[in-house]
Amino acid sequence: MAQHTRLVEVLTYLHDRFSTLATVERPQSELLRGFRAGMTFARICVLDEITTESLRPDAFVGAAVLSGGLRRDFDVVQGLVDRLEREGRWAADADDSEFRVGYHAALGIARHHLDVARRTLDIGEAPAGVHRPVRSQSRRAAAVAAGR
Repeated sequence: MAQHTRLVEVLTYLHDRFSTLATVERPQSELLRGFRAGMTFARICVLDEITTESLRPDAFVGAAVLSGGLRRDFDVVQGLVDRLEREGRWAADADDSEFRVGYHAALGIARHHLDVARRTLDIGEAPAGVHRPVRSQSRRAAAVAAGR
């Protein structure tokens, strides 16, 4: 249960950080609007993982270590990194505005916090085990991948 608790604590930390960083009241510039949008996207990604973790059958019985442990933790954090990188590639092609610059700055800060999360969980490299493919992506990334 300790491993699962650590992952939940790290996800909660990430959500709190992204929520705090996104609180720009009525941003006046396109740069700040882009930053707020990027942080909001990062926060939604973390909320997806928190929801997934809370729905796991072992979330309440303490079997998290037995059902994947560090490998699962790595996959969760790596899934968040992958999702932010895909979103960053999509946003890079969108336009060349201040909004995009702010958006990319937010995604960069989010990736930094994910590196901190990885160090906190002590999973710098992928542990042995089966890799869980990333199961979710933004609607925009899915549309781009589908060629729409």
